[in-house]
Amino acid sequence: MEIVVGVIGIVIGAVIAWYLTGKAANSRAQNILSDAEKDAEVIRKNKLLEAKEEIISMKAEAEKQANARTSKIQITENRLKQREMSLNQRQEELGKKGNEIDTLRVNLENQQELLDKKSAELE
Repeated sequence: MEIVVGVIGIVIGAVIAWYLTGKAANSRAQNILSDAEKDAEVIRKNKLLEAKEEIISMKAEAEKQANARTSKIQITENRLKQREMSLNQRQEELGKKGNEIDTLRVNLENQQELLDKKSAELE
């Protein structure tokens, strides 16, 4: 009878050990799963943060390039305006000189007519 009690004790002990080991394994598995989920969330947040930083960097670079292009355009526009002003000034000067030449030509023609008349009178 003692043997039966001993065997029953061993069986009960084995069942309890098996139950506790299974419970501990489940608990450990839950902890591992929970840690893995936390790690995955941290990794996801880090990747999201890296992506946002990359977007900000790309946006800053694009703005820098746009500002450089705008600056070049403004410089070119200023040069064109200066060239246009210079050409307008030249055109005005040429117009004035043309008027002076016309005036001189008219005066010269008038003087030539007077000379022709005086020459005709003298003959």
